[in-house]
Parts: sequence; structure tokens; C-alpha cells
Amino acid sequence: MNQRFIKLGQGYADFFELMELASTQQSRIHAFIKLQTDDELISLAIALRPAGESRFMPIYICLEGIPVQSKRIALFDQLAQSMNYETPPLRVKSSTQFHNEEHYYHYLLGLLRLQRILPPMS
Repeated sequence: MNQRFIKLGQGYADFFELMELASTQQSRIHAFIKLQTDDELISLAIALRPAGESRFMPIYICLEGIPVQSKRIALFDQLAQSMNYETPPLRVKSSTQFHNEEHYYHYLLGLLRLQRILPPMS
């Protein structure tokens, strides 16, 4: 299965796009994902199941732009809970510790697979 991150932005206006995607694609949601860095910044993401016969699993992400004490975090948690998903934060390295975003996304995919949040590669 091809799993890939699709960056929506840093968590400002694009946060509402992420919430709309989650609301309108409820039947495809695989996981709500909350990633917290040591800098106390949060990345929020949703992983969607593949559409139709596709083998592509998109993971939409608002990358490291949301402070821990943000109202956006509460809204994300409320939406996840209303759909019976849990959103425990997963501690991760900051993207600034990687040469580029692509390397960071590979790191995140490995971590999310290890934690069994995402299915293994097939």
C-alpha cells in the first residue's frame, strides 16, 4: 500500500480544511493522528483509507504549526471523539532535525507503522 503525506500547511487556515476533510470523508477515515515535538508544537493529521480499488492511503497533515495549548487541538479531539477515535499524542522529533521534509515523512511513516497506527507496507 502506498502511504503518503499531503501537507496542507502549518495549522492556521488549513486546519479548517483538515477538519472539513475529516467531516466529509468519515467513511474513509482510518486514524486521527496527533504528533507532538519537544518544541511543544503539534502536527495534526488524518489518514484515509484508499478510495475504491486504489492502493493509495493519503495522510493529510498540518505540520508543526499548532501550539500545545490551542483551541484547535480541542476541536480536533472533539471531532475525533464524536467519530469514536482516540487521539493520544505521539512524541516525535522536530522536522527541523531532518535534511528535508521528505526524510521527515519517511521517519513518521516508519514510526506510525511501528505503533500500528498505520498498516504495514504490502
